[in-house]
This record gives sequence, C-alpha cells and structure tokens, in this order.
Amino acid sequence: MVEIKLPYDKKTIVAKIPDENFAGLLESKAENFHNPLSEEETVERSLDNPIGRPSFGEIAKRCHRPHSSCAFSYHYPNHFASYSLS
Repeated sequence: MVEIKLPYDKKTIVAKIPDENFAGLLESKAENFHNPLSEEETVERSLDNPIGRPSFGEIAKRCHRPHSSCAFSYHYPNHFASYSLS
C-alpha cells in the first residue's frame, strides 16, 4: 500500500493506494518556479504565440475587409481582457 500526502484546504490528507494500482508519483515543482517575466509580459507573449492556434495578428489579417471588424477576448486567471480591431 502506497500512502501519499495531498494538500487539502489548509491541511494534508493521506491517500492510500494499493501497490497494483500505483503507476508512479508525479511531483509538482510549482512552488519553486520563478517566472523571469512580469505578468503583463507573460500574457503578451502568450497572446503573440498561442499554442496550436494562429496569433491575434494573423486572425486580424483575415478579417481585414472594408467595414469589417474582429473582436478578441481571453481569460487569464483573475483577469479578463477584450480587444477589438476595426
């Protein structure tokens, strides 16, 4: 039996997993991660280089017709932003 401590609310709980069901442990390094960019730079870079999608600029080029506009919105934790290109 493998016992794993899991953070839960402001405490820790223990999950007991039978050995035959335990594939391995994946540990987060999030508490040690330091982003060298500011939040604004991170969002800007993410918007300029989306994963698996064209950038806003590439989409806007397709919308460039007389009397047309493109509207963009995205959700970032604790923030919401909207852009409109006319």
